[in-house]
Amino acid sequence: MKFIEAPTNCPSCNSTLELVNDTLYCRSDSCPAQNAKAIEHFVKVLGIKGLGPKSLEKLNLESPLDLFYLEFAEFEAALGKTIATKIINEIEGAKEHATLATVIESFGIPLIGNTATTKIATVINTIDDITPETCKTAGLGDKATSNLMNWVTTEYLVLKDVMPFKMPNKKASVTTLGMPTVCITGKAPGLTKEQAGVELEKMGYKLVDGVTKTLNFLVEYPNPKGGVSTKATKAIGYSIPILNSIEKLPKR
Repeated sequence: MKFIEAPTNCPSCNSTLELVNDTLYCRSDSCPAQNAKAIEHFVKVLGIKGLGPKSLEKLNLESPLDLFYLEFAEFEAALGKTIATKIINEIEGAKEHATLATVIESFGIPLIGNTATTKIATVINTIDDITPETCKTAGLGDKATSNLMNWVTTEYLVLKDVMPFKMPNKKASVTTLGMPTVCITGKAPGLTKEQAGVELEKMGYKLVDGVTKTLNFLVEYPNPKGGVSTKATKAIGYSIPILNSIEKLPKR
């Protein structure tokens, strides 16, 4: 039997590798391979078309945001005039339309994927609003909160003054901050989920997706098949009041 000796150093940057659960990791912040993957993820999440790994390699970027500050001539020299023109248009579109949740997700923060960024975007209006308290309100776990707060207090502080995005946030509004939270399970008669959220906001409540310890009310509409929903079981465990209609919520 031939044994393969595990490498001790990263083949890209020569940093010492760290073994975690039988997997080797390079922890260097300046590793070219990690940097390339981070930029690829950034481009993919933002939906910037036409920039695959080979094109990005030609641009020789040092950080994701460098993409937004290259001159047209630099794109043209690396990719040609036709592709450069398309890429510039894609980038301008990302500046205008990338939402707050999408921008946060694009930076590849561990455990902060689409689900987590969608949750946090329901309780904040800007990245500067991210705190342990807003993470808790959004229902993020301790590890996800720790990772997000670490990014906010380190990498984001370096990047915030050059962030090019408008970051429209259609889900959060100043008026919803501090409101009692309501989760709905089952289908509200005559209302889509979005319409139910609007009605709840008019009533002084904020609609959230999941059941956590901080939830104020669960509204459970009848299930034609009967039985107790998973959300109701969680709510019972947390001693959260369960109502059968949003009309039954206390007046505010």
